[in-house]
Amino acid sequence: MTASGLHLPPSVFKRVCIALAFPAFFTACPSADSVFSQSGVATNGHLSGATVVCEADKTTVSTDANGAYKFPLGCKGDITVSGGINVDTGEAFLGELKAPAGATAVNSLTTMMVVGGLTEAEVKTTLGLPSSVSLLTTDPAAENGAAYSNSELFAKAKTVQQLLQTTMDTLATTSSVTDTDAKKAIYAAAAGALASQIKAAPATKLITGATVEASVVTESVVTGMLNAAVTNVKASTNIKLANVKTGLNTVQPAAIAAMAAPSMATQSQQYMANRPTTVAAGQSMAGLIQKDQTLANQINTNKSFLAATDATKVAGLATEMKALVTAANNPNLTNDERQAAQDTALTNIGTAQATAATNTGIAAPTAPTHFLAISKDAVALKTGASSSKISIADFVGSGATLKWPLVEGSELAVSLLGVGTPVVSAIEVAVDISQPSKSGAFRAYISGLSASMSTAGLRIQSSANTKMIAWACNDAGSQEIYSDLSAELSNIDTTLSSSANMMTLIPLNSALERAIVVTGDSKGVIKKLSGTFNVKLVVKGLPLRMSNQTPFKEDTISVPKSLTSSTAQTLTGPGLVGKVKLTP
Repeated sequence: MTASGLHLPPSVFKRVCIALAFPAFFTACPSADSVFSQSGVATNGHLSGATVVCEADKTTVSTDANGAYKFPLGCKGDITVSGGINVDTGEAFLGELKAPAGATAVNSLTTMMVVGGLTEAEVKTTLGLPSSVSLLTTDPAAENGAAYSNSELFAKAKTVQQLLQTTMDTLATTSSVTDTDAKKAIYAAAAGALASQIKAAPATKLITGATVEASVVTESVVTGMLNAAVTNVKASTNIKLANVKTGLNTVQPAAIAAMAAPSMATQSQQYMANRPTTVAAGQSMAGLIQKDQTLANQINTNKSFLAATDATKVAGLATEMKALVTAANNPNLTNDERQAAQDTALTNIGTAQATAATNTGIAAPTAPTHFLAISKDAVALKTGASSSKISIADFVGSGATLKWPLVEGSELAVSLLGVGTPVVSAIEVAVDISQPSKSGAFRAYISGLSASMSTAGLRIQSSANTKMIAWACNDAGSQEIYSDLSAELSNIDTTLSSSANMMTLIPLNSALERAIVVTGDSKGVIKKLSGTFNVKLVVKGLPLRMSNQTPFKEDTISVPKSLTSSTAQTLTGPGLVGKVKLTP
């Protein structure tokens, strides 16, 4: 039909055009979600289950298992991230991250921009990052297959993150503070102090070096940061820092900076010197370094020296401390090499303490006594004539590897190191086992075990009050089971030897077979397990430390008391978080 064959009034023509265009209009129009929403990633190691707040309107969302979040209606203000679990370490994140408005990446680098007022260009300059990298939109831990998309950014962001976390851990431990809000405030103070050092002297870069692997953390910047952080915390009016200020009352900022900065610079530098080529390697390093409390423990042990007004008088002690921390955190050392280096460093620390006492007129602290440790921080898996070591460093780092199912006759060989006369009490134990990216989980709680020390070692016995509850959930998260397994612990009477060169053998295969009977696993599911499992263990009632005198970090496990009740049995105490890899 030609235009001359039909004549429509203008108003009718307009209505027809609108009607014909209406479906296309809505097809082409993006949804409200795609127009207004804002997505991002929270990284300190990706944070799973973290709380993300848009400061403009206090909208709150949570991160998924990969640290991703979305504000459905967008966010026009700064972003704050707290809580959650660091997927690299399996531990709770206790600091607080921030990012400026419009950012889609929230991490230690963006935190310095908000808390310390640094520009993106200033951050890139002090870290030696290319100007082409967008810190506000690039996730430092973004993956490209099995590797990181930008391993340089990952290594340098981790370096900064480690400085902030170690400052938080050290000040919290030295002030005997465990409060979460206080730790967040310390973390913010550390970020602000580091930013202020960068701002005040832009020519002195935090990181220098022609390549990532050859990069060096500038110790003077770290010293200035720690000095400023402690000074600011002690002068703060923030009520959340009240107990921290009390705990640091006698601490001179210059003294703690001089003692801790050399170790902190070297520790954080490990991420660049050993730049991980794979995500697995990066997570292994994070497990070894981020979890480590060696420096925090040493600073707390030597707290009396922190009252020294002349920081140069504790310089020798700082040098030996750095040797100990380096030994604990160096991913290139075997367990035997690590133990030997730590033993030498501890001996030298004792000598340096005597020198510091002479220099300052302050009495040297006594070394920790009356504790238990696993000899050389390792156990042995014995199968017939063969034996393989499983170290704590492996467990918390890359993961302990077990051939599965266990071979008939498999035994776990454990030797305890008893220092002084350890005071033990009734033992409580909790375990939490899960598999990454799956809903399946197993948790158990044991109480009522009695413990006593003798010349033979640590004796553990069950009693009429011994209880064990267990809860499990399938991979789909759709089925739960709960069992009271107290009867299985009715005849425990084991002594773990603390005599030199003596090991206690624990039969593992028989325990596995019993577990199959108790759970009614007629289909052999247990024996068919494979892959990597996250494992958290908490033990209360035993004075446990690493062999380098560092106490185990406190952790918490909650086990449901039944399938119908929302209550749980919670245990908080010294713990370990690591991975176990089951291979056929």
